[in-house]
Amino acid sequence: MEKEIVLTYHRLQELEAELERLEEELFGDAASDYIRAGELTDQKIVVEDRLMQLYAEEEELNEG
Repeated sequence: MEKEIVLTYHRLQELEAELERLEEELFGDAASDYIRAGELTDQKIVVEDRLMQLYAEEEELNEG
């Protein structure tokens, strides 16, 4: 159980860093590139969805 909590925590950290990178690019270089901005927005949605899933998993692991 402890190992699962640690793995989930590390995955959360990785995804949060990825989300930050996507947002920096989205509001930086890609701000004037409509196509790239759309691609980044799609990637951002996927990462946010996965983060929500992992937050729920983490909560369940901490409760159990």
